Amino acid sequence: MFDGNPKDLAPPDAFIHNLIHLPRYEVHLEALLLKEEFFPSYTAMKHDATVILNAVKELLSCEQLHNVLHLVLQAGNIMNAGGSAGNAVGFRLSSLLSLADTKANKPGINLLHFVALEAQKKDLLMFPDKLQHVQQAAR
Repeated sequence: MFDGNPKDLAPPDAFIHNLIHLPRYEVHLEALLLKEEFFPSYTAMKHDATVILNAVKELLSCEQLHNVLHLVLQAGNIMNAGGSAGNAVGFRLSSLLSLADTKANKPGINLLHFVALEAQKKDLLMFPDKLQHVQQAAR
C-alpha cells in the first residue's frame, strides 16, 4: 500500500517493495525455492530408487522365495480342488494374509504353519537372508 518513493524506505522494506512490484513474483519465488530444494530432494530420491531397484532384483532372483510361494499356490490348489478356484496359476499377494486364518483340523495349526513346515522340510526358509534391501525398501 506504500505509494511513496522506494528510496525513502529502509533497505529491507525497499527490497520487499521492489519484489512485490515484480510481475508474477510468486512464480519467481517458487522457482528459486525449487532450485534450492531440488538437489537435496533429488539425492534422497535417487538413493531411495536405488534401494527399491536392489530390492526388486533380490525378489526376482530369490529362488527359495519363489519355491515358498509355489508351495502356497499348491496348497491353495489342493484345498480348492474340484471347485472354480482349483488349478489356479497364481494368487494375489493380499491373499497371503489369509493363510493364518485358514484353520486345520489340528488345534493351533493353520495353513501358514503347514506351509512353513513344508518349506522347512525342503530347506527353503533361509530366503530372508538373501533379501537384504527389502526391509529398507518397504520403508
